[in-house]
Amino acid sequence: MAMKAIVRCTSDTLESLVLDGCANLNAESIVHDLVKLPKLQKLSLSAVGGVTDEIVSELGVQMGGQLRELSLAHCM
Repeated sequence: MAMKAIVRCTSDTLESLVLDGCANLNAESIVHDLVKLPKLQKLSLSAVGGVTDEIVSELGVQMGGQLRELSLAHCM
């Protein structure tokens, strides 16, 4: 729910988003929101649960041209 509010309020301006260690976040549930951030260039999902190869692949396909930095430290 918080992710939807972030997207709604900042979708035209947000360039960097750090979600490190957000234990209650599940990467699978936020991917569809992240792709609605057209100016997002830096994304950190370090230690966020549910980051899989499929999630990273989808982010690459959906946002690959715009993302300049993606941090996945401490993700399984």
